[in-house]
Amino acid sequence: MTRLRATVSGHARATIAGRDVHVHYEDGVTRRAEAPDADGECPYPGLAAFTAEQSQWFFGRDALTARLVERAAERLDEGGPLVVVAPSGAGKSSLLRAGLLTAIDRGALPVRGSARWPRLVLTPTDQPVLEHERDQRAAARRRTRRLKLFVALLTALVLVLAATATYAVIAERRADQARTRAVAQQAVMKATSLISTRPELAVALAHAAYRVVPTPETRDALLTAHLAVSRIPRGDAALRTASVRIGPPGRVAFASEQSGILLWRVLADRAVPGARLSQEFQYYYNPFINDSVMVFEVEEHTDVWSIDDPAVPRRIAALPRRVQVFSASSDGRVLLGYEPQSSTEDSGMVRSLWDVSDPAAPTEIALPCDVVVGRVRPDGQVFASTCAEDGGASIRFWRITGNHALQPLAEVPLGSSGTGVFDYSTGGDYLVITEQPDEWARILDVSDEHDPRPWSEVRPGGEGYQFSFSEEDRTLVVHDNVEVSFWSLADPARPERLSTVRTVFPLSHVPVYRPEFGDYVYSDGQEIWRLDRDAHSVTAKICQREDLRLGDDDWRQFLPEVDRVPVCP
Repeated sequence: MTRLRATVSGHARATIAGRDVHVHYEDGVTRRAEAPDADGECPYPGLAAFTAEQSQWFFGRDALTARLVERAAERLDEGGPLVVVAPSGAGKSSLLRAGLLTAIDRGALPVRGSARWPRLVLTPTDQPVLEHERDQRAAARRRTRRLKLFVALLTALVLVLAATATYAVIAERRADQARTRAVAQQAVMKATSLISTRPELAVALAHAAYRVVPTPETRDALLTAHLAVSRIPRGDAALRTASVRIGPPGRVAFASEQSGILLWRVLADRAVPGARLSQEFQYYYNPFINDSVMVFEVEEHTDVWSIDDPAVPRRIAALPRRVQVFSASSDGRVLLGYEPQSSTEDSGMVRSLWDVSDPAAPTEIALPCDVVVGRVRPDGQVFASTCAEDGGASIRFWRITGNHALQPLAEVPLGSSGTGVFDYSTGGDYLVITEQPDEWARILDVSDEHDPRPWSEVRPGGEGYQFSFSEEDRTLVVHDNVEVSFWSLADPARPERLSTVRTVFPLSHVPVYRPEFGDYVYSDGQEIWRLDRDAHSVTAKICQREDLRLGDDDWRQFLPEVDRVPVCP
């Protein structure tokens, strides 16, 4: 620091250091530093050199500055350093900083871009090379920091722009998807309204909506619409006052009318007429059917008919009393039913269990208790029941022995209500219990008849449900009189709803699974309907029929603003 000492008076001494004035009183008591006036910048730096920022006040050196610029331009062509030499204090630093560097900043050198060239200003000290090296490293670090900062800012800018563009694309895509979903939902509602009047168009429209927006709602709408074109034709004239029934596993159906009984063999997509039984069957009650037998009350007894071949049914046994059969083994050998009782001492219904293995001598099997609910296992070897004695609080399992006796096997408690109904699965390895009044299904694994075990639970949420289970495809059917829901139990710990179908007409009986065709059939009392639970199989069937494909005009009408997509592979 250069100091200029001057005697102001006999009482104080003033020292100018840079731009500060230091006043020292002679008594040494007080020392005060006075800064320059804060208003505006001082145009005179004192003994300090002019800087580039003070070039506006650097006067009297224009010619020298121009000459120095000219010499610098010559050095660019010839190479080598340019040295400014003068006595100390002559103004070399001011000439270089406020003169030459400022002129270069203004583009004085005849080289494009020279105004942006990097420059390094340093004091050589007594080791100029080392000082130059240190300053170069410092300058390099500064350039690196600036470069990193620039790259970081540029990267941030790119990321912001990319995020903004991505958000805009996503927002636009979501808006398009929302519009498409809204149009598809309207198409589904329209398809539902067309089921009864234009079923083919309803199927085509629901299929297109599902292909555009494959959601559970559009899937269920597709299955519901397809049901309207899935009637199984019977190949005969319209029945008069008929009541059509189909028994498990869905291969034989019969209808009752005034003239008697008609039988059909039910194939994949049609029913072949079988025998027509008339006259003596004009008056009968409460029919039961599975693929092996047909049982119904006639006058004061009960007839059992073999229907293995619907074209040639034959009577195989007659029970001596009227029995309303509601459960039987698959082969029809073991029958369980109600018997109406009416006397002065007793009235109502009691259960009876029969073995008709010997058609000539049907044998009644004595029940172990007053049965409330009972079922025969499909193989005819086990009988399950609840008993009135304990309020139906548990299900008891009994072995049907060869001498027509019931041997106890196991017992399973029911829920707190003690008011459950139950039925065997199609193969007999599982028992589906409907717990009331909550209407949820508890499924037991009863493949080991001595040790029934909990297997799965399904709580669909609602009232008035019935349940049936097919172990062939691990599917639980949950139904009331108008809706059928399919639940996959591939993982028994995690039941999954596959689909829900609203039937064309109310169900009169439980949908029956057909393992050979992978679908379900049911009767509404007048017709036989095929019921699919899988949208992929329905799509395959739709694509085989030209009349079930949505035309261009209908697409534009019902799916406006939605680009047409191929609905069939």
